Amino acid sequence: MFGNIAPPCSTDIALHKNRVFLAISDGSVWYSKKLAPKLGAEFSDFQVKPIENYTGKISCLGAVRDYLIVITTEHAYFIAGDGPNAAGVGSDFSPPTIFGRDAGASKRARTNSPVGFIYYADGGIYRVSPAMQIDWIGSPVEDTVDTYSITRMTVNDSEGEIYFGCDNATYGLLVYNYIFEAWSAWRPRYPAFDSNIKPRGMMVEGGKLQIAIPSGHLLEENTGFQDIGSAS
Repeated sequence: MFGNIAPPCSTDIALHKNRVFLAISDGSVWYSKKLAPKLGAEFSDFQVKPIENYTGKISCLGAVRDYLIVITTEHAYFIAGDGPNAAGVGSDFSPPTIFGRDAGASKRARTNSPVGFIYYADGGIYRVSPAMQIDWIGSPVEDTVDTYSITRMTVNDSEGEIYFGCDNATYGLLVYNYIFEAWSAWRPRYPAFDSNIKPRGMMVEGGKLQIAIPSGHLLEENTGFQDIGSAS
């Protein structure tokens, strides 16, 4: 049986096939033994997959169907297979394989979703579809993304929406409805707390979006609708 060792410094984490995968700062992916009840994630230095012989700088990790997705600053890779058991017996995961050249990212904003792995690349917002195709879903909001940048993402399965936090004090969020493939912008208003609404953290709880803003307040989505546009 492989012994256990503390993994090195990691820059991203993903859960896939009942294992924890870590992006390591040296350009490799470490994967745990299969998770078991009442046990912490167990790692071994025999369970390591280097990216381009440790030269690939990893930006983020995700998962699509049976594949772990590894996005480096240059390319997009996948790792396939089920991996060995805790004793090191069984077929290993495949070596990292490029499936998207020049589809890398320098940012770490990303999320898994029912329609694939969504990540923020240097060229905008992209999706790795269940068919392992890379789609540029962010073309309708290209100008906004280029201007404000994206810092974080989260998914609301009950509404069929993905939320993108903009790196700006007043702009708020971009929202992608993956059922209708439509984009919109949300600009929360909370002047009583702070005019800076840049999302510091986002999550969905009970079908409602929760946003942490710089003042330390947590904003909860109001599912009611108020038209704040001007009358024509």
